[in-house]
Amino acid sequence: MSGNAGSGLPRSALFLTVEGVEGGGKSTLAQRLGTRLRGEGRRVTLTSEPGGTAAGKVIRQLLLHTDGPLAPETELALFFAARAQNIAEVIRPALLRGEVVISDASPIRRSLTRAGAGVCRWNRSWRWTRRSPQASART
Repeated sequence: MSGNAGSGLPRSALFLTVEGVEGGGKSTLAQRLGTRLRGEGRRVTLTSEPGGTAAGKVIRQLLLHTDGPLAPETELALFFAARAQNIAEVIRPALLRGEVVISDASPIRRSLTRAGAGVCRWNRSWRWTRRSPQASART
């Protein structure tokens, strides 16, 4: 196996995502895995999505505790904003240092990604456009 050859990342860099239902033990598993890997001498960074940064925590609260329903496009944009910040602040720097990054991924992420894929698309002018059933079959 070539590891991270050609990626610009150190060979020791690894990104793992723990996924599961809310309350299913994702955080506990991520923490235990981190502890185990640290015990083997690996450098480990734990993060979560959304919520691994200060901005991500604010976005997570907004997603979970709004007064009314958000449009699917709004939810998707908020999730992508949280992810972009997490990549920039936490994930990319840790990987460049050769660390193992373990992400506790919220079910919010999966449902938003699935909902967004069928509801809208990001067009080249960086504006949301709704897909019609006919358009989504062709795009």
